[in-house]
Amino acid sequence: MPVASGTNRIEFQMSTEDARAEEKAGGSGEKPLLSEEVAPPRQALVADPEAEERQSTEQRFRELARQWKEETQYTSSTTEMVMHPAYQQIIGMGREALPLLFTALRQKPDHWFWALKAITGEDPVVPADRGKIRRMAQAWLDWAERRGY
Repeated sequence: MPVASGTNRIEFQMSTEDARAEEKAGGSGEKPLLSEEVAPPRQALVADPEAEERQSTEQRFRELARQWKEETQYTSSTTEMVMHPAYQQIIGMGREALPLLFTALRQKPDHWFWALKAITGEDPVVPADRGKIRRMAQAWLDWAERRGY
């Protein structure tokens, strides 16, 4: 920042950021190289596309599940629950959503059965257990275990 001095020279005051940088450099008056200030560690530059995709899929699932639960919490109609746009988008995620659905069922049984059936084309729930959320969840978790989920 330019500042007029008592003589006819213009001096520059150090910004707070410059002062911190000088302090980091040991007060030598030398500012660390820009690359030292902002360059991430080398290993951070190596991307793992599979890990990024898993994280992205998981984030998307969590956001859709949150939205679905929030917007259907007072709905008693299973049809309305499963026709909700967020629920339908989860179904649209296909097999990538299966591990996330099974994790959700393990944590707290919920109405994920329609999505599971739509994605897998199967239904391990016996007729006697229909409408019994915990038993339905257990049937799906048993199915998942047999298939390595």
